[in-house]
Amino acid sequence: HIWRNGAAVEAAAEYADAQARCEKLVAAQPGPRAELLLAELQLGHALSIHCAQSAAVLAKEKVRSLLENAHVLACRHELAQVPDKAGRAALLAAVAAHSLGWICEKQGDWEKAQAYTSEAEARLCEARATGRTPRRPGGVVVVPRHAYIRKLEQNTQTTAHMDALAPEWWRQSGLAAKSV
Repeated sequence: HIWRNGAAVEAAAEYADAQARCEKLVAAQPGPRAELLLAELQLGHALSIHCAQSAAVLAKEKVRSLLENAHVLACRHELAQVPDKAGRAALLAAVAAHSLGWICEKQGDWEKAQAYTSEAEARLCEARATGRTPRRPGGVVVVPRHAYIRKLEQNTQTTAHMDALAPEWWRQSGLAAKSV
């Protein structure tokens, strides 16, 4: 992974290429599988641009646009009847919502920031309940949702022990550090 080696600019270019190819796939074969893959690529693309620390207004607008598109695609499949896709959609929507909340916070729009943050936390609980969040091997345990909500409210656990194979967009989003 070139992104993990500190090459965010190169990673952004790779994500842009992969995203373009995936958009063609979505046009040819729409559905949860292709659209959630596109949402994941859009998240990676947006967050790699952000990590490149581009201060250009155009880059910031592109990041927001990519995040909004990923959010819409993920939310479209939150009730997917395809195995494992609803949990994946919840995780992608959580990361997109958290990142959008961070952008709103930086712009001083506290109301939208709070709404996105609350949405991210709720969607993360759903993703956790389905076992779709990055965890170390053997670390996924499906427990009752009220236990996740209690843990989220307590905010006592971090993902410092997170699986090293977790996607880079998950790590870079900032939500990983907040998850329970």
